[in-house]
Amino acid sequence: MVPLASFTSESTWSTGSVILKVILEEYPYSRSSKIEFLVVKEDSPYNIILGRTAMQKFGAITSTVHGMMKFTTPADIATLYGVKRKTIECKQVSKKKVEFKVHDDGSISPNTKFPEYRIAIGKTLSKESKNMIGEILATNIDVFAWKESDMTGVPSDVTEHKLDVNPNILPVCQKKRGMAPERHKCLKEEVDKLVKAGIMREVKYQIWVANPVMVKKPDGSWRMCLDFTDINKANVEAYVDDIVIKSCTEDEIMKGILEIFNSIRKINMKLNLKKFTFEVEEGKFLGYMVTPRGIKANPKKIQAIEDMKSPSSKKEVQSLNGKLAALTRFLLKAAKRSVPFFSVLKGCINQKDFSWTTEVEATFHDIKKLLKELLTLTTPMKKKS
Repeated sequence: MVPLASFTSESTWSTGSVILKVILEEYPYSRSSKIEFLVVKEDSPYNIILGRTAMQKFGAITSTVHGMMKFTTPADIATLYGVKRKTIECKQVSKKKVEFKVHDDGSISPNTKFPEYRIAIGKTLSKESKNMIGEILATNIDVFAWKESDMTGVPSDVTEHKLDVNPNILPVCQKKRGMAPERHKCLKEEVDKLVKAGIMREVKYQIWVANPVMVKKPDGSWRMCLDFTDINKANVEAYVDDIVIKSCTEDEIMKGILEIFNSIRKINMKLNLKKFTFEVEEGKFLGYMVTPRGIKANPKKIQAIEDMKSPSSKKEVQSLNGKLAALTRFLLKAAKRSVPFFSVLKGCINQKDFSWTTEVEATFHDIKKLLKELLTLTTPMKKKS
């Protein structure tokens, strides 16, 4: 997909397309046809502009000198005349450019009203490509949540959240847990934001009660979570977390971005700018590293096992098995190699039952060596005949 270019070489991107029935009429002659229009967000004195495709469908010929257009109808040739006053007004209209800022580190601020919000952009992109991305983002600032009040919610006719709770399980009210002052302050700020935005409201007579849990993010800020351990036992839940757009060319990635923006706009969903990165050759997605060559294991998860000392308790062996489970797709014969570790857990109830043998120790070191040469998952390629 390429941007729509004007006569002054300025470009803009469409937000979608729509098919409308167009009727050209000079009484008593008329002709109609269905025309596909591209929708753009631009200041213009026109509601609709007919292009070459439409002219061909109507068999029309225009004359800008005479301000008129002739087109064929089943009965005769009809003529439409332009209004000179409108033509003059059109020349006086100046096109409003979208404003955005490209910072020295390559990031982009697409909304000049919120310059503190930056979106990371791939460093390998040319200046022209970065400007193109900036124009796309600045043209579609409505799909992002710039403040809590922007998250007005997805219409209930599109989707509605419902807890499919098993009626045979009794509600659980967890006891209130204490929280450190720093975490409690951040918790209050998050709750106040959500209440102000209308996302949360106070309920005085609760049936299910779950404690909030503050989890520190990699950037040092806090994420508010809820301990749904009890309600999850009585409910089946599915959700969409991350979105990735992958392509081989810049044109394809631009088209993919616009398609995602259009889909999100239709259901009134808003995106979080802090979690966006555009045009990168590789990045982390759902715990894995997506690269041009394929999907690789997360280096941090590999390092976590390499740094482990030989387990000396049941809990440490369980932790090792959990870490290996995240790498099973990349470790050849992972299930077979993990059997010795599960054997250690078998019948291990107390610490005195724990037994870490020399054979298990050898397997542990073998797996550490294999982690240095993990497989890369790639798309199957057809063999050349």
